[in-house]
Amino acid sequence: MQGGLSPLAWATIVWLATLTGALGQAILTRRPQLPAAALGEHEVVIVRPCAGAEPSLLANLVSLTRAKYTFRPRVRISMCSRDDPAWPIAQLAATRLRAAGIDTEICVVDPHGRNRKTCQLAATIDTAAQAIAMNFDSDVDLSGVDLDQLAHSLINGTCAAAWLMPVEAVAAQSRCLGDQASAGILGASLHAFALLSRLDHSGFVGKAFAVSTERLREVGGFAELVNILGEDTELARRLRARGYRVLPLGGRVVSTAQGRSFKSVYKRFSRWLMVVRTQRPGLLWTYPLFFLSTLVLLGLAAAVAWQQPVVGAILATWTLALRIATAVLAARFSQLHYTPLELVRAIGLGEVALWIAFWSSLGPREVIWRGNRLTVGRGGTLLPVEPASKPAELPSPQS
Repeated sequence: MQGGLSPLAWATIVWLATLTGALGQAILTRRPQLPAAALGEHEVVIVRPCAGAEPSLLANLVSLTRAKYTFRPRVRISMCSRDDPAWPIAQLAATRLRAAGIDTEICVVDPHGRNRKTCQLAATIDTAAQAIAMNFDSDVDLSGVDLDQLAHSLINGTCAAAWLMPVEAVAAQSRCLGDQASAGILGASLHAFALLSRLDHSGFVGKAFAVSTERLREVGGFAELVNILGEDTELARRLRARGYRVLPLGGRVVSTAQGRSFKSVYKRFSRWLMVVRTQRPGLLWTYPLFFLSTLVLLGLAAAVAWQQPVVGAILATWTLALRIATAVLAARFSQLHYTPLELVRAIGLGEVALWIAFWSSLGPREVIWRGNRLTVGRGGTLLPVEPASKPAELPSPQS
């Protein structure tokens, strides 16, 4: 095409400029600085929901002894049955925590709702108490984590909940394709919480968070969320609807999840996207625009190159440079260390897994979660899948 850029070239330039601006915004955005407040006599309850004998479970539960805090915590390790493989591990962890002077109790919870983790939170967090409740999933290592910053963020009264960014540092060095794909999404893309939390101020990740029990009581507590997929997103929505702040903090926690298959990882992200689809549907289409754009943009650059080779080459170079820059900055902000080969592998596996998860989330609203087949309804409500009706039986010849 002579005399100027084609409309397709212009559209690609606008798209790339938007992505470049988003990355720049994520880099330049500063987190709000909350004043430190005296913890005083505030009660802090730490809940560790467990399900199964996950890798490093004992080390993760005991890692509180290596965290940084000045309060006196009350630890509640919860599970849904004494037959859970996590039970003997929890007993050993409780013994070690008590030996370190930490008040620890193991709670067996009736899974009366379809979201078992939320059932555990509802049963172990007393909303009648004036306290700060903290949740750390069983794959979270608290070694070196500053827990005081979570507590301080809630004491001034304007912040109802705060969360720390989960990082899959162990998975980044794993040989399992599933681990590498998950680490690629959460540590080498714009989806890394270290970047995403600076772009999406309405986000809330429930892997490591603190919430005021007083504010929690005002929105009905976790008891009203036991049948919702994405209870963290719904909790944040309810708190913000009452005018409270829900903030990401600058600290990070390390997830020790590992040994996962590629299929289990994209199924997990498909559930995440199902939460987005049912609770924040307008946000779902930002995935192909921002998180899954590389392959599309390369295709557009190739189409432009058919008539304008130089322009197409520039657009392709811009696309690849932007994707690599995003991965490098995501890893740096997440405090992850990749070799060049590891970074390329993480980008590729992460892109493929997220594409599969995205297309899966557009299908029927069904998920298989902890062995149960469920339908995700409006607002993330979990419903049992209705069994197919049996065909009417024909009368017997004797009738």
